[in-house]
Amino acid sequence: MIAIFTISAGLLLFTWVGYPALIRLLASARARHPLDPTASETPLVSVIVATRDPDASIIARVQDILSGAYPAESLEVVVALDVRRSPGQLHTPLPGAPGTVRVVQGDAAGGKAAALNAGVRAARGTILVFTDAGQRFAADTIPRLVGALQTNARLAAVSGALATRAVAAGRVSVGDLYWRYERAVRANEARVHSSI
Repeated sequence: MIAIFTISAGLLLFTWVGYPALIRLLASARARHPLDPTASETPLVSVIVATRDPDASIIARVQDILSGAYPAESLEVVVALDVRRSPGQLHTPLPGAPGTVRVVQGDAAGGKAAALNAGVRAARGTILVFTDAGQRFAADTIPRLVGALQTNARLAAVSGALATRAVAAGRVSVGDLYWRYERAVRANEARVHSSI
């Protein structure tokens, strides 16, 4: 019985302390590839918002995307609605110049993946950015994502860092502490070898 407890405690300790320490050590041995934080070229970027949220959330999200630092003429927003919500249910016009923002219906299977698939098919951009209606971007998010892809031709995908509003406001909860821990582990895994 003591052996089972010791092995279980050891595995738990390795999961929470040993693995993060090991991956950090491996990451520190890897060379960093500097990324240019801004895009030198401005290819057409399609921002796909998969949602079934109310109109107000969708409008706020579209306004947030369009207010960023990426040139409006190189940006399109595709609002991909879950199949349970039809495009005709949007009662408020979406912001943006004509053709900049389009609404598509998710696939019959329903759910987020089906909405994303419909959004990808409708997208015209050479770079796709995926987001939800509840998130907000810093003004330079899209230029930084595009810049990272342009800096290293070996990259096929990049990811931003999610920061909760509480952390941005200086309030920290247990969930925020865990998220910081998770982000540190993910960053080190990405430096060692990761698909994203």
